Order: sequence, then C-alpha cells, then structure tokens
Amino acid sequence: MCLAIIAYQVLKDWPLIILANRDEYHARPTLAAQPWSTNPHILAGKDLVAGGSWFGVTQLGQFSLLTNYREPLVAQQTATSRGKLVSNFLMEPQKPLHYLQALADQAHMYSGFNLLVGDQSGLYVASNRQVILSQAEFIRPIAAGVWGLSNAFFNTPWPKLTLSRDAVKNYLLQCQKQNTEPCLQTLTQIMHNTTPVPDDELPRTGLLLERERQLATPFIVGQDYGTRCTTVLMQHIDGRILFNEQSFAPGFITPNKSVSWQFLPQQYQLGWHRNPH
Repeated sequence: MCLAIIAYQVLKDWPLIILANRDEYHARPTLAAQPWSTNPHILAGKDLVAGGSWFGVTQLGQFSLLTNYREPLVAQQTATSRGKLVSNFLMEPQKPLHYLQALADQAHMYSGFNLLVGDQSGLYVASNRQVILSQAEFIRPIAAGVWGLSNAFFNTPWPKLTLSRDAVKNYLLQCQKQNTEPCLQTLTQIMHNTTPVPDDELPRTGLLLERERQLATPFIVGQDYGTRCTTVLMQHIDGRILFNEQSFAPGFITPNKSVSWQFLPQQYQLGWHRNPH
C-alpha cells in the first residue's frame, strides 16, 4: 500500500474512513480482497509470494494497513516479509497498542515500514524508520482529523498525499455542511488522481527523476508497475463496516474487478455479507 488517507472522528455518523491505493508490480501474484480460506474471520487481499497482506479487517472490527518506507539507497532486509505485519495482527484477537508494543523489539528485522493498526479502542501508526532516523517513539496514537500516509513518515507532505488528503478533507467538510452521507464513489474517485506533479514539487528520495515523476501521482498508471487496487473502509457510528475494493489491470484506470462487503462486528457470528453490484 503506497498511499492511505485516514479520516478519524471527523464525521459524526462515519467516525472512521480509510482510503488506500496499493502500488505494486502487476506481475506479482495477488488475490483480491476476500475472506481467507485458512482464516475465514479475515477479509483482506493476499500476496501470494510471501503470504502476507497490505490492508485487511477482521469480523471483530480490527484493521491493519501497511506502507513501505521508500529508501532506494538502503539495502533491503528481505528475510522477513513486511506483509506479515498486517496478517499477524489480524490472525488473533488483540489490542492494537499491545500488538505494537510487542512488535517494537523486532521492528529492526524488517525493511522500512509504516504500520497502521486499530479497532474501537484506538488507532495507532508505527514506523521502524521513525525510530532510526529521528529518535522518535515507535508508536504514535492518531488523533481526530484527516491524515495521510505514503512512503515516508506519517503525514509527510508529499504532493500525492497533500492533494488526496486535502480533497478528502474538503469533501467531508461539504458533507458536514450539507448534512449528507459520504459517497463511496466520490471518495474512490479522489484516489484516482493522475495529474502530473511539477518537477520542483517532487520528493527527492534517491530515485531517478523519471521514476520520481511516475510515483508522484496518487494513482499510478503503468504497464509494469502501478496502482493495483483502491480500497475503502468505512465504519458507521452503529459499528457497521463497509469494505470495498477495486482492482486494476496494467495501463488502466478503469477497474476490471470490484468487490464489496459489509458486516457488523457486534454480530460477527453472522459472518460477511457480500454486496451486489
């Protein structure tokens, strides 16, 4: 997952909204979001190479999301898959804060990551590079507001993040003023922005200029590498969770597959309900 926008306790009726784009090589084998056959209480996409995930939710209402920290000049520690950080949290019922506290001592074993975990008890983000590069705390609680997470530290103002975050913030403010429900389609479209970023606004992360340009847009269209899916998680004040995912083929911004699920954590024994299209 390379871009996520989190609206937390902004709308009274929808206190949690997460929008996320997963950017990856199109050739990497992947399963679209669905209940896992081996762990049917998990709803998530699955990386078929390493077995982990990038964004998922459980029937108890726990959720987790991962972005890689971009550091092309640093040797990658590939022995332990970062996708396991998501699936390990979702496997067993546990408090987000307790999970991150237990993870802190092992975080150095992974290549750079940002990990978002949460449930009704709270929402937290952790970065193993935040500790190394700035001596900050490994765990950061997320306060009410609209925030962004990309391939740098939490809320680092890269153009793709600020464009998407501000668009979501303005749209939700409009919903507040007009007393209207947020529209899933409108939120998803915000994440499909392909407007090129001027060179003088590009982040400088050690990549070649052409590569920085390609990766700078919220939605990346490419034959080899690009946005593979857009996922939206919305939780209503009554606890109900909606989980929608659109998947994209190489070179396209029109989805070739869409799945939508809803469930109520308080009645998790009823299982998942797949919405018709």
